[in-house]
Amino acid sequence: MINGTDTSPKPDSSSAFLDALLSMSSDSDFYAGKSVLRNPDVYSAVTTISNTIAACPFISNTPLISKMLNNPDASNVRSGFNFWSSVLTNLLINGNSFALIENGGHALKFVENSQMTVTIDDTTGNVHYYYSPNMQTTQEIAPSSILHFKILSMNGIVGVSPLYALRDSLDLQSIGTQTLKNVFQSGIHGMLNVSKTDLSD
Repeated sequence: MINGTDTSPKPDSSSAFLDALLSMSSDSDFYAGKSVLRNPDVYSAVTTISNTIAACPFISNTPLISKMLNNPDASNVRSGFNFWSSVLTNLLINGNSFALIENGGHALKFVENSQMTVTIDDTTGNVHYYYSPNMQTTQEIAPSSILHFKILSMNGIVGVSPLYALRDSLDLQSIGTQTLKNVFQSGIHGMLNVSKTDLSD
């Protein structure tokens, strides 16, 4: 959630191909969500980019940093490849991705977009991060304790989904796919029109 706007992906539905509306201002509203991966073009682009970058090893003059970045998951649930692939997939779809810095900077914890709320104080310009691991608990996270990856940022604070540029194209493609699906499901019914003519043997 960013400035009161829900940025978490909603469940897929046949009536909404692009299912999560993110709005940072009246001039920069965009769509993103899990259902966009049902589009083969988007799926191919996202998986190719995220998997290619995630497969690249991190190299640092400090061995401890290299070890942490190549295997960052604090819970050891994800491999380094899967961790960075998740971060990049969220970044490419939503324009924003998050990871908590844990264990004194020796580990990272991947955070789903639905678990993070970002607010911007219009008076001071300060950015506040609120982490909600479940429905009952919310805690403010210091900006120094979180990695906020952003893409196509207009203000340097929050990102914009690259899919914003494809909104109309994806909608049209979805409509076209649904039309073809309906045609194949119902079958093609032929019709013969005869005007001012009598048919006989």
